Amino acid sequence: MCVSVKVNFEKKLLALEKCINIWSSRDLTPYGKINIVKNLALSEITFIASVLSAPSVFVDRVSKLLFSFIWNHKPPKIKHSTMIGKIKDGRLNMPDFKVINKSLKAVLEENTFRSAT
Repeated sequence: MCVSVKVNFEKKLLALEKCINIWSSRDLTPYGKINIVKNLALSEITFIASVLSAPSVFVDRVSKLLFSFIWNHKPPKIKHSTMIGKIKDGRLNMPDFKVINKSLKAVLEENTFRSAT
């Protein structure tokens, strides 16, 4: 992995951890924490992941950090599949960064292919 890529992702990971630490002290419901994840936490890292290909180690760390934040660093009380499902199906609509990253990679590859032709 390129040094500049590692530095960029490490900076964003530190910013994400700082954002989550600020909001961890507040007594929020899981729905409130999911809104924090959607609006503040993921916005910190989605742009860089759309421009540079995110390493799998980074994706795993982000996912672990987000789900740990939702459950106050305790074991989850709801299955992962229930967390990421749609609200209309009785789920919590938590974004899954692994899926987001895969879609960003697909768009990045498509744009690269289009610019090459």
